[in-house]
Amino acid sequence: MKKTIFSSKDKEAIIAKVVEFNKKYTNGGITNSDDAYCRLLSARSITEAICDFNEYFIDSVPFIVDAINKSDYPDFQKKIMISGLHTETATRTFLDRQNENLVFLDSLLYELINN
Repeated sequence: MKKTIFSSKDKEAIIAKVVEFNKKYTNGGITNSDDAYCRLLSARSITEAICDFNEYFIDSVPFIVDAINKSDYPDFQKKIMISGLHTETATRTFLDRQNENLVFLDSLLYELINN
């Protein structure tokens, strides 16, 4: 069985800090450890999805551009689509550069939410 980084006591203390932080800075949307756990679980799902989708999206850009160029859309619509793709690619490239941080955050959240 894999040993986790945090003990149960550590996790409880971290969750309590999340609840305390939330009450102090965000008017208390998280009111107990179950709420905090659910939020951490959601955050973990988000970071995992970002990492996975980013890799797939960046690899697919040449095929998307090729499909747009070969489509029957008028040229002005193709330019709009490629411009939108450029913006999305820039965002994804920025996130990809942050991938180490996202992977670290994802791993940290995984440790916090798994026993």
